[in-house]
Amino acid sequence: MLDIIKDIDMLLSNYQNILNLLVAIGTVGAVFCSIYYSQLSLKPKLKSSIFISDLYLPNMNNTYSKSKKEYITLQICNNGHIPVYLSYFSFIWEFKFSKSSWLQQPLDLKVLNNGYEILPHKSLTINLCESEEFIKQLKNMLIEKKYNKTLLRFIKFKIIALDGTCFKVKINKNFISYILNKI
Repeated sequence: MLDIIKDIDMLLSNYQNILNLLVAIGTVGAVFCSIYYSQLSLKPKLKSSIFISDLYLPNMNNTYSKSKKEYITLQICNNGHIPVYLSYFSFIWEFKFSKSSWLQQPLDLKVLNNGYEILPHKSLTINLCESEEFIKQLKNMLIEKKYNKTLLRFIKFKIIALDGTCFKVKINKNFISYILNKI
């Protein structure tokens, strides 16, 4: 019985050192976590997609009518904690296999001087171009570079923010099949 009391006394005398060790490990872990999460909040995060859409225009009698043209539309959502700034020249189409790219200027000319500001947890919808014009440009490029139209499956779209951050855009599969059918 006396041996058990001595062992308990020995354990309790080292208890303070063990507790201090655990507190020190917890403090170091908290510092690393806070640094990691503070760096995450400084990175912009955009989630975006491209699709074909119809434009509805207001009539004189407060109703809307469908436009005769289809548009290529970009929808951007800022999921980060800082605003993202885009210029009129931030939108780029590219073919990965050929390393060729071209600039896509949106239809909205009001932002030519000011650009776009996407606040945190807000979204923005931009009509990039008419789908007929885009398909004409693609046809001309395919003929000029002697590409097969099946290579259109590898088309990519990216957005470059004013701070130089590059964002990949998800291209809807229906969009690719739409383009392949029209060409």
